Order: sequence, then C-alpha cells, then structure tokens
Amino acid sequence: MKKNTQFCLAAVALLVATATQADTVAIPVGQQTMQSTISVPRSGMSKTSVERQYGAPVNRQAAVGYPPISSWSYNGFTVYFEYDRVIHTVVEHRPQQN
Repeated sequence: MKKNTQFCLAAVALLVATATQADTVAIPVGQQTMQSTISVPRSGMSKTSVERQYGAPVNRQAAVGYPPISSWSYNGFTVYFEYDRVIHTVVEHRPQQN
C-alpha cells in the first residue's frame, strides 16, 4: 500500500510539473477572413458554380456523415459543402511577413 501511495504522488507531481511548463499558442482563427483579400465562394453556391468560378480544386474530400459534408481544397482556402451547397469557406492562416 505504501508503494502505491508513493507511486501515485510521483505521478501527480510529474503531471503538475508538465502542465506548468506548457506554452500557450494563440492563433487568430476568427480574423483570418478579415485579413484576407482573396475571393472565396459564398454560402449557398452550388458545386457547379464554385468549379465554374474557381476552377478544379487541388483535392476533393468525399462526403462523410449525415447530412453528408464534403470539402474541396484550393490554394489558400477550403470549401465545405452540405450536399451540393457551400456551407462555409475557411481561408488558410498565413503568418504576417515582417
């Protein structure tokens, strides 16, 4: 019993030491689109309209789940579809050049 207690105390001390040394990384995800000047597909656009306006995607991710959500990757952004319609476009975060 004494060895188990010592082991538990050592494990807790290790976890506390590890947690106190962790760094916090903040990425301004909500500000990506505001900083971007590139044109991206709008919500509600069809896949046909997106491909006509932006060309063929670099990668097409097949639909998963219900409702089926698929995505197309372009250079600089990814478009998410529910069925045949755009539900969201995410602009890739690019660090500012100093």
